[in-house]
Amino acid sequence: MITKENKKLVLRIPLWQKSYDAIGKEIGDVPNLIGFSDGKEFTINYLNDLGYKGSTQLGMPILTFSDKQELEKECKKLGLEIWEYNTCIKCEKTLYGSFTMNNKGYVHLDCE
Repeated sequence: MITKENKKLVLRIPLWQKSYDAIGKEIGDVPNLIGFSDGKEFTINYLNDLGYKGSTQLGMPILTFSDKQELEKECKKLGLEIWEYNTCIKCEKTLYGSFTMNNKGYVHLDCE
């Protein structure tokens, strides 16, 4: 929900969302937000519920922080988990999908 209060924009985002299975039956509540860190970016993101697949997925970022300590502090206040991702040692991009590891660290399959 978005409102305007005096000269401020106020966003109200639910901390929880309903989850549904493959036939549309409600199976419970799941978090709506998650902390994210890849060592370079520190954000709070939407969490996409894939209850019909028995999974969840990182969604788009909605808040950005300057460092990991600030992210940890805010996530602790809100009761949010933090998902930490590694980065590719060759291209330095976040590793979301398939990757391998060599003696120097994690590498995208395309960067091998």
